[in-house]
Amino acid sequence: MASPPIYRDPRGIALIFVGGIAGSIARGLLTEALGPLTSHIGWGTLVVNLSGALMLGFIVGFIATLPPVKEERARSWYLVFGTGFMGAYTTYSTLVNESVGQASTRLVSAGAYAALTLVVGLALAGVGMVAGLKVGTRRELRRAKRRPATHSQEDPA
Repeated sequence: MASPPIYRDPRGIALIFVGGIAGSIARGLLTEALGPLTSHIGWGTLVVNLSGALMLGFIVGFIATLPPVKEERARSWYLVFGTGFMGAYTTYSTLVNESVGQASTRLVSAGAYAALTLVVGLALAGVGMVAGLKVGTRRELRRAKRRPATHSQEDPA
């Protein structure tokens, strides 16, 4: 049975909400810790968005390794971590705002900042996805080894 669309699923909305709270707090803590580094370049936003790309890639890769039997669990994990946490943690709007703000006085710097975020972010998402696939695959292999083997009692003749 297919899951209802997210806008009709109170459980899904609650999962996104919980993930969003955690992602907002994590972003606030990281931005505060990077406070001395933030300047007109927007290092805090760059670090948040690049680490977010890496983490989202990992989440997508890891969830892809879950067996079809766990489809509902995978959907829940993605709603909490992919949509909720990462949606609140990363900040495309701040990236655009900082780039536009720089463009009026430092056009080359603004273009480089936006391009760096996009190119490195895509690369990190790919690295995260590969890592998530490897971790998830190893996890599933370990689980399969722990399960008792079921052998059929067929006659070899």
